[in-house]
Amino acid sequence: MNSNVRGIARALAAVMVVMGMVLVAGGGLVLAQDGPPDEPVHRPVIRVDNADRLVLLGELGRDWIGDLAWAPDSSTLAASGSDGLWLIDPADIEAEPRLLAGHSNHVYSVEWSADGALLASGSEDETIWVWDAASGEQVVEIDTYTGSLDSLALSPDGTLLAAGGADGPVRVWDAVSGALALRLDGHAGRVYSVAFSPDGTLLASSSRDRAIYLWDAATGDLALALPGHTASVYNLAWSPDGTQLASASGDGVRVWDTATGELVLLLDQLGQAVYSVDYNPDGTLIAAATQEGLVVVWEAETGVFLWLAEGHSGSVSNVSFSPDGRWLASAGGWGDNAVRLWGIPAADGISDGAENGETEAGS
Repeated sequence: MNSNVRGIARALAAVMVVMGMVLVAGGGLVLAQDGPPDEPVHRPVIRVDNADRLVLLGELGRDWIGDLAWAPDSSTLAASGSDGLWLIDPADIEAEPRLLAGHSNHVYSVEWSADGALLASGSEDETIWVWDAASGEQVVEIDTYTGSLDSLALSPDGTLLAAGGADGPVRVWDAVSGALALRLDGHAGRVYSVAFSPDGTLLASSSRDRAIYLWDAATGDLALALPGHTASVYNLAWSPDGTQLASASGDGVRVWDTATGELVLLLDQLGQAVYSVDYNPDGTLIAAATQEGLVVVWEAETGVFLWLAEGHSGSVSNVSFSPDGRWLASAGGWGDNAVRLWGIPAADGISDGAENGETEAGS
């Protein structure tokens, strides 16, 4: 880790101690209670003006984690791993997660349907499973015969399921029947990420070949190429309005205009590979997960650095904002094996967003 980043992290650690968090040997964190454990806690929304006050609110040690995905109502966080899919209740992080098991090898990717009724998982066993989220029953199984599946994406209307993996092509299936609808050839290496645009008209893909492609989701035609990365592109995230696409790569984070293909922002100050990137629900923040165990947040419009946390003991494989904007989840890769939940302490008096017309969850 470069000296500037380490200096920022040490300063942040000092702030955490003041805020009721204790730094322990090995860089771990022990959380001070935010309030009486038997009372429900309503978290403030994470915004540009309070993101610098994010703290660790919960931690779950499980196994190697490949991917994270929130249910649309933010009630459940799905984490894929060596054993299957873990379903975590963010309001009760100490409760035993529910396990959906069935794959015969590591599960690298997970995705929720827009209505929260279904979960899709992609595995090293070369299969995609679609699960009934309530019952845990398997609904569809797709034998892909393509090698390990690194990324999944469900279209916003739930009709299409896209996947990318070891063999290079992006494939799109009918999510109900499991029939292959499209095969998109273009990448010259392993496909690490696929992501539908918010309106479902475009499908973005990225690869070990350093390329990013935007495809017409209906026809499979190539709509736009986004060249410029000098290393593998591991993850993609659309802005909520679909006008921008953030990419995480071995050379940092880049933000692209999806209409013109122009580079909007270059966030490479960390000097290390970035494995995952995500926008918060209103599109004002970008979070990233790095090779050396950092979780970082920037202002999306300007690229101004807002917050950094050092706590994972190995690389961070994934970051994901909850749809209600109250949580930021991060997952440790090999050597860490933990899911961490970050948020704004409810006791610090920060507004929960009511001035923006938002209401407390469950109120």
